[in-house]
Amino acid sequence: DAIMEVNQDKIVLDSENTAKLLFETGKYYTKSYQFTSPNYPKALEHFKHSLKIWKECYTVPHSGTATIQREIAIVNFLQKDYKKSARGFEEVLAIYRNIYGKDTENIDIANALREIAPSLLKDPQYYSKAINYLNQSFYIYKNILLKHFADDEQTLTFLGLTGSITTLIQTDGIKKKITEQASKKPVLGLATTYNNLGEAFEANGERLKAQHYHKLALEIRKLALSP
Repeated sequence: DAIMEVNQDKIVLDSENTAKLLFETGKYYTKSYQFTSPNYPKALEHFKHSLKIWKECYTVPHSGTATIQREIAIVNFLQKDYKKSARGFEEVLAIYRNIYGKDTENIDIANALREIAPSLLKDPQYYSKAINYLNQSFYIYKNILLKHFADDEQTLTFLGLTGSITTLIQTDGIKKKITEQASKKPVLGLATTYNNLGEAFEANGERLKAQHYHKLALEIRKLALSP
């Protein structure tokens, strides 16, 4: 029995390595190089093969399947198959909710919620659905950062989470705080969600709201990504 168990572990490991190789090959086909253009059909072929193997290795929800499913959704978006892309990103969300719990305030869930929106915004009938996903993403980032920067009113105001955007803010000390390892990922995720909200409100004809969110996104990115 012990020998069989070891052999089974080796089979899973070998299969997982094959899936990872297929995934990396798929990523290769999504990029432009000096003498070649992206080959999206080839990329999808490799991603789907990788996903099939991964699902055979892991019958329960796994972050590996979410990563591959996300790449498939991205390729569908790049090929302008927006309905298929939106469904793919929703599958990524479902995987992460199964892993972490539906109501868990988790960055992977916040990212997945946010990434559904651009595909939905390609069709006016889904604008409100896109904004709903983005609002859910925003509230997860907000609650994570409210806890992380508790009692730090200046940083929270700069991030647009408390106070007034007209408040004069000294950003010298804020840059260090928002670029720390524990805070940079949710801060940049929040900025991207703001930018997506700006795009959503712009598409919906609400330009003042769009300008507000684009400005927040720009100011956060400028500070967080500056040298």
